[in-house]
Amino acid sequence: MSKLPVPSIYAAIQIHARMHPHETAVVTNTEILTYRRFCNVIDRVSRMLQAQNLPADSRVGVVVGSPYLSWLANIALSRLGLLTCICPQSSLDVLQPTVVVSDSPLTYKGAKVIVMTKEWFDPEAAPLDPVHDTPLDPDKPARIVLSSGTTGVPKLVMFTAMETDERLRTLPLAYGLTPTSRTLCLMGMPSVGGFVWPIGTWMAGGVVLLTTPGPKKPLVQLLRDKPTHLFVSTAQLEQLVQGLPQEFTPQTGMVTYVAGSVLPRALNHAARARLGQALVMIYGSTEVGTVTIAPAAHVDIKPGLTGYVCPPAEVQIVDENGLEVATGAPGIVRT
Repeated sequence: MSKLPVPSIYAAIQIHARMHPHETAVVTNTEILTYRRFCNVIDRVSRMLQAQNLPADSRVGVVVGSPYLSWLANIALSRLGLLTCICPQSSLDVLQPTVVVSDSPLTYKGAKVIVMTKEWFDPEAAPLDPVHDTPLDPDKPARIVLSSGTTGVPKLVMFTAMETDERLRTLPLAYGLTPTSRTLCLMGMPSVGGFVWPIGTWMAGGVVLLTTPGPKKPLVQLLRDKPTHLFVSTAQLEQLVQGLPQEFTPQTGMVTYVAGSVLPRALNHAARARLGQALVMIYGSTEVGTVTIAPAAHVDIKPGLTGYVCPPAEVQIVDENGLEVATGAPGIVRT
């Protein structure tokens, strides 16, 4: 049985732009963009990239410092059906791209380098040929994620258009993302979490907070943008909790999701006491996605808990030969 084509990420965002054009889609350090404005700028970037006549088999590395500009490039590239990876310049040798898209001049041997200028983001600039949207081939490679996971060893994981679409469409239900959600994801954009949680929010019609910390805006000040969903790594959670001022009031309208490594018991207690009681542990892998999830408070009554298996994931504890071991016996986790 043949597989049906899948829509682009842009197509999903465009639906919200048509239904609720004046609702907020993006908040950056300097501006607030409605869904209509967001879609118009994505369309402009798409046209600029289309004019580059990139081969259909291009492997594109996006090396952009600004999260907002990086998202514009990534969504536009996915709209054109090109295999894309967000990565720092230092990881280009791992990715080995044929095309590099950047917001500043750089060189990379063997790749065509495209530098985005201010003209790229101005919907009022000189007109370009429209992009003819077509559904994506479900089996075509669409996304490369650069990850080291829990092993610490850099790796590239590739997803087809269908795998990407399926993972993104499960997120709103799994994480309660709705049009009223305000997502702040502090995890790196090259990681799978840094990619899927913001996109999942846009697919739900919510707001993505692309505000970034800096010398004049410490991490804790990002909470002033009133996120309802905060996604952090364990290290980021620790940094955030340690930076909370003494007079900080624990948040009641925000759920914090911590992922990437085991949550230490002391940090678990400190985060719930100082940041807010709604703290959720997530554990999974780049390849599989979310495997287990649980309220961090459950560790108080179930010491050692990492989470409950999240369907459709399956977990087995096996020995070195891949055979399932008895309940309670030590072994290797297989998902």
